[in-house]
Parts: sequence; C-alpha cells; structure tokens
Amino acid sequence: SKVILDNSEKERLEYLKYIDEVGINNNDKVAIINFVSNGVTQHFFEKLIPQIDLNFFYFLTKIEMKNMDINFKKVNSLYGKFLSSYTAQKNSLIKHFLTAEAVFSAPDGQFIRFNNSIPFFRNQEGRNFENMSKCHDGIEDFFLDTMSILQNELSEELNYELIDNIFGSMFNKEILNIDDEIKKSFSIEDDYAPNKIVESFW
Repeated sequence: SKVILDNSEKERLEYLKYIDEVGINNNDKVAIINFVSNGVTQHFFEKLIPQIDLNFFYFLTKIEMKNMDINFKKVNSLYGKFLSSYTAQKNSLIKHFLTAEAVFSAPDGQFIRFNNSIPFFRNQEGRNFENMSKCHDGIEDFFLDTMSILQNELSEELNYELIDNIFGSMFNKEILNIDDEIKKSFSIEDDYAPNKIVESFW
C-alpha cells in the first residue's frame, strides 16, 4: 500500500543520510560484519548502496543464503559457508548459534531504524545484561589466560576446529552441566522472530 511504500522511502533516505554523515563515500571499500547470516542483510545493503564496494564478513553462513540474490564473491565466512543446522553435525556453532548470538548482542537492544541519523533500538525489558556482562568478562579472562599460557605455542593461523570444539563442550552434558540460573541469562529478543530463551537449546 502507499503507507508502506512511503515509510520504506523515508527509511531508505534515513539510511543514506546516516551513511553520508559518518563519511562513507561512493567507491569506498566498506566491511560489514554479521554473526550468522541467511544473506538478507547483504541483499538489502547491496540494493541500497550499490555504488559502494561492500564486503561481508560472517562467522558462518546458513544454507538459505544460496537462494538469495547477492554478490557471493563478497561473502567471507570464518567457520564455513552455506551450513545447515540440521545436517552440519560437525560444526557446533551452526547447531548452537543462538546461544552465541545471545552473548554477542549489545545492551542497546535490537536496532530498528534511524531517526534523524540517530539509531533507534528496541527496548529489551527484562534482559539481564549484568549477568551477560559477567559472561563477557569470563570470555576475556579465558582469552588472556590462554594467550599467557600458550604464548610461545600459538601459530598465526588459529585452529578453528579446536575453537569450535571448545565452544561445543558447553553443550556436552557428559563433561559440563550448566546451571539453570546461568542458562536464563541467555535470551534473544527479535522483532523478526518470537522471543527466545536460549536455555531450551541446551
């Protein structure tokens, strides 16, 4: 309808205004980082600013991306391309990416739109960011401890399989049992999907 089209044009102009104000120019080379992707964000960015050299970096991409109208030469994926959460049994991240997404989400809430170049975020009431902040501190401590212990053994090329195995160990009840109170800190609120408490994925 006309209301939808008018709102779409308004939001398109807001994006372009923001891009201009942060100093991105035509023919610039820009990197966009996303966690796990179906290709939707890339599709619309490429439509919105085709004059800019966009390069997309993902932890991994899901198999649904194959059906998207995007520039696949600009897809860079760290832990694998076009993986299925149903068949990629050897990749812990694709099986449990919602848990990691809950960790990586910011306290601002989900980004919704720009309003006069100011980002507007969805309020995430009830989300316990204090507990998630402790999780962030723990990740940093683990990283620093590992670097300190293995500083002379780390190669420039990290072993991604080892990293994925460490992540996957959180979901192996034979070696680790996560307390229910900790699990409740992992939640995702997304306007494009029902609210999810990720503890159900354990």
